[in-house]
Amino acid sequence: MPKKKLKVLYASSEVVPFAKTGGLADVAGALPKYLQPLGCDLKLVMPYYRMVKKTEVPLRHLGGEMEVTVGEETIPVDLYQGVATGGYFHFRSFNSGHEGKEQIALANDRDNLAENLIEFLKSGKSQKLVFLKSRRSTIDAAFKLASVSGWSEAKTTLSELESEETSFLIRALRQTLSHGVAFHNADLTPVQRNAIEHGYRRGEIRVIFSTTTLAMGVNLPAETVLLETMKYSADNSMVPMM
Repeated sequence: MPKKKLKVLYASSEVVPFAKTGGLADVAGALPKYLQPLGCDLKLVMPYYRMVKKTEVPLRHLGGEMEVTVGEETIPVDLYQGVATGGYFHFRSFNSGHEGKEQIALANDRDNLAENLIEFLKSGKSQKLVFLKSRRSTIDAAFKLASVSGWSEAKTTLSELESEETSFLIRALRQTLSHGVAFHNADLTPVQRNAIEHGYRRGEIRVIFSTTTLAMGVNLPAETVLLETMKYSADNSMVPMM
C-alpha cells in the first residue's frame, strides 16, 4: 500500500514575505518548504492583516469559511489559498476548480536565505547547530554571524587554543570565537575540534557551523539543528535551502 502523507496545518501569526516583526516570520516562511518534500501535505495559515493586503499578492477567495472563537465571541473567517514560487502565484479556485497563475514581485529566496538565516540564528537564547555542505561555507557563515551577533567571547575555548600554531584557520577561528561563534570541519585538527565541542557544552559558544564531521559520533545539547539540502528551483537549477 502507498504510504499516506502526513497532513500538517502550520499556523503562525507572521510569515515572510507577507508579515514580519521578528525571527518567527522567517522560520514560518521557510520551514514549510522543507517539510513538503519529506512527504507532508502541508497548509500554512496566518491572519489576513492589512499589511498582507498591501503586498498585492493576488489571493483567491475560496468561498469556504471557518469560525474562530475570541473570548466569548465567535467570528466567521474567510479562507484564502495560494502558492507563491518562482515569481508566480499559482492558484486553483475552490468553487470552479479553475487553475492559473499570475506574476508577482516577491524577494528571491536565494538572495534572502543567508540574511534570513543570520537573523534567525541571532534570535533567542538557545544554542544552535548548522550543518552545511562545504568547509568554506562553514567559515563564511561563521564570519557573517560573528560580525553581527554581539555575543560575548568564548574565553575558555580561546585560552585552550593559545598554543596552536598560527595559520589562516586558527586566526579565523579565534575571530569568530571572540563573538561566541565557531566553525567545525575536517580542516581543523582533532585538538581544535575538541576545544570547540567542549566550549559548546560549556555554553560559551552559541552557534556552530559544521560539515558532517560534527555528526560522526558527537552528541551536543542543541535545541535547534539546521541542515542544508539541495532543492530544484523553477528554472531547474539546484539551490541550497535550509
